[in-house]
Amino acid sequence: MTVLFKRVFVIVLSLIALCLFYFTPLSYIENKVYDCLMILRQVFFPDNVEKIIIIIIDDHSVQEAGGWPLSRDYYHKMLNRLQEEGAAVIGLDVILSARFNKGDEELAGLFADYNNIVLPSVLEFKITRGLSEEIEVIDIEKPPALFNAQVETGHINFIPDRDGIIRSLYPLIEAEEGSYPAFTVRMAELAGVDLSALSKQSRIYPNFIGSGHQIFPEISMTDLLHGNYQEDYFTDKFVLIGTHLAGLGDLYMTPFSAYGYLYGVEIHGQVLHSLLQKNYLSFMPVQGNFFILVFLILISLTTFFRKKPAESRFYFFIFIGVYLITALYLFYQHYFYINILIPLLLISLVYAGSFLYWYLFSERYGKELVKLFSRYLSPAVLQEIQQNPEKVKLGGVKANVTVLFIDIRKFTAYTEGRGSVEVVDELNDFFSEVCDVIFQYQGTLDKYLGDGLMAFFGSPLAVPEHSTAAVRAAREIMNLSFSFKLGIGINTGSVIAGNIGSSKRMDYTIIGDAVNLAARFVDIAAAGEIIIGQNSFRILNSQEKEGFIRNEMEIRGLKEKVIIYKLLNGGHKQ
Repeated sequence: MTVLFKRVFVIVLSLIALCLFYFTPLSYIENKVYDCLMILRQVFFPDNVEKIIIIIIDDHSVQEAGGWPLSRDYYHKMLNRLQEEGAAVIGLDVILSARFNKGDEELAGLFADYNNIVLPSVLEFKITRGLSEEIEVIDIEKPPALFNAQVETGHINFIPDRDGIIRSLYPLIEAEEGSYPAFTVRMAELAGVDLSALSKQSRIYPNFIGSGHQIFPEISMTDLLHGNYQEDYFTDKFVLIGTHLAGLGDLYMTPFSAYGYLYGVEIHGQVLHSLLQKNYLSFMPVQGNFFILVFLILISLTTFFRKKPAESRFYFFIFIGVYLITALYLFYQHYFYINILIPLLLISLVYAGSFLYWYLFSERYGKELVKLFSRYLSPAVLQEIQQNPEKVKLGGVKANVTVLFIDIRKFTAYTEGRGSVEVVDELNDFFSEVCDVIFQYQGTLDKYLGDGLMAFFGSPLAVPEHSTAAVRAAREIMNLSFSFKLGIGINTGSVIAGNIGSSKRMDYTIIGDAVNLAARFVDIAAAGEIIIGQNSFRILNSQEKEGFIRNEMEIRGLKEKVIIYKLLNGGHKQ
């Protein structure tokens, strides 16, 4: 029953784990955990953002320029001014439509003169999600053909998660006609930043550094063209040019969306900052997170189901703490995120299952064992069984035990001249004291045999040095103050222990050759003698061996003589 319950639990738990892994609401909460860690990172480890400047095309700038879209002349003026000011790399986050191409020749000439400008392209693609992501590019909106040969381009696609929040982007998208790096990846590469490792990742997760519109130094297009900035303001800086125009729908949510939305150019700024600092994050692949769940299932089941509830509680908090510390360490020190919520829920689920098992099944099983063994065992051993019921196997197991038989010699002669009540009373008193001695040495009372009894040591609970325990018990029993003369036989060996009987009545007992041989020993033991077999004698310590005499005897039913050891008068005077 116990084994079956555990197997069923493991199967059910594995299925639940799979459901948790792909359960969308939990994935949503997992994303929120990630967002919280991202916010805490900036609270305790704020970043320096001095290398990036954003040129804003705002409503005032558009009004001064005569409306939207801007003519090519304004882009030419801005780019030319930035080149004169010594900007390191310039990213123009504005789609230059081929429909408004007046001035393209002059702009193309500027692109030809400088090799540090990046223009945007927009990809239309389909994503197939499974254990890995497959991207199929359907269409590409590039800058006008006149610019393509003169300037670098990069895609500006953001991929929101199911909750609409942008947490990642594709640094490199492969298509049949070639590779398309991200807009900010191209900018970083123009500055000489080695991003070769990005080709091995399907996504990167920028280390977002806040929300609001003053994360990076900003200057409007109007102020740029009018020269309203400090000297060397743009020298060796990464400059992004983008819009702050509400009507364009260029506002997005990020992990910091609770504190305000960001324009697209500001998100590009944060992505570029992560690339320059190389502090962008990687996520554990789907397969990796799944293997983590499997590992946690195995170690949690192995631990919680082998421990008592109090011990399991201790290990539960240890597992939770170790996993959480590991996850936080990887996130904050190595920019690597492993799932947190789902694994912690899984550990909690296994713990709750083991808790339920112990209190609804194991405790009841322990009470049944106590009821079953109450006739056979001492209260101390019963208490241990109730606390550790898993140690007891009722279905039949091999065990190494020491068997003890006691027989009252000349019992018929003893009963002559005595009343039946007197005989029964004295027998009851005798057996009570004998049982006390047996229980004192953690023995198990098997059965009463009229004028004798059978007991064994080493089952259902293991007894260290059970042979010594049996001999010591026999010595004390021989020294009890009764009128009876006793013979005792002891033998050690392998037996089968378990509940044996019919469907109407079963008893916990042992069977085997070792039992039969012990019964033969008690048959040949004279009054006052303890006879033990060679297996029992061999493992006694030197003190317990004192007084025994070696002998060889023929035993009915056995071909060869058997070595036995006799202790006359039980080592005491009766």
